[in-house]
Amino acid sequence: MGRRKAIQEAQGAKDKSELVQLYEEENGDLRARLTATERELADKAAAVHGLTLQLAALKAARTRQEIETAEISQLESVADAVDMAIEHFAEQLVYCPNSKSDGDRSLFQPAREVFQAIEWLATVYHRAKSGAQGCVDFDQSIAGTIAGWHYSGHQKDSTVKANLEWYRCTWNGETMMLLEHLKCGSSKRPEETIRIAFAWHASSSRVIIGYIGQHQKNTLT
Repeated sequence: MGRRKAIQEAQGAKDKSELVQLYEEENGDLRARLTATERELADKAAAVHGLTLQLAALKAARTRQEIETAEISQLESVADAVDMAIEHFAEQLVYCPNSKSDGDRSLFQPAREVFQAIEWLATVYHRAKSGAQGCVDFDQSIAGTIAGWHYSGHQKDSTVKANLEWYRCTWNGETMMLLEHLKCGSSKRPEETIRIAFAWHASSSRVIIGYIGQHQKNTLT
């Protein structure tokens, strides 16, 4: 006997206990179907998100292929390298330098390495953070990509608290803490030492670069 017919008969017989049981069973079936539908929608949304990330990664790869190697090798300054990188990887990166950043005036050479470092952020790092492609060790990855470069994923709380203006930037009205950075060199010579500090903005799937310059201020400087 179908449930709808049973409900009609229970209504006719004014059997309230039977009606309650039948309604509870029907509600249970409806909730189960709703849960299944929600799960199906969530699975489809996850699949769409995954395809979107893969498409972005493919676009970034194609973009890199379109950039002439000669053009990269002929970059004369950090400012030129940053401009080229941000232009070509606009979907993965945002550059919003804080008041302590001097990327536009940096004397670091070779400038092509700065482009390659930002490219690494737009590809390897971005794919790992967005879930498109994993990376076991960021430091090992960047060191294998550009000789002499390294990754650091944290800063001491005492350093950050004492020098906030060096370790934060603002993007779209949101304060971003710059606790990760890429680094090359350890001297005070601007031609051979540089830091690129950044943060991951999860909701927009973008790398926010907020500082380019020499050593950020710390408790020892």
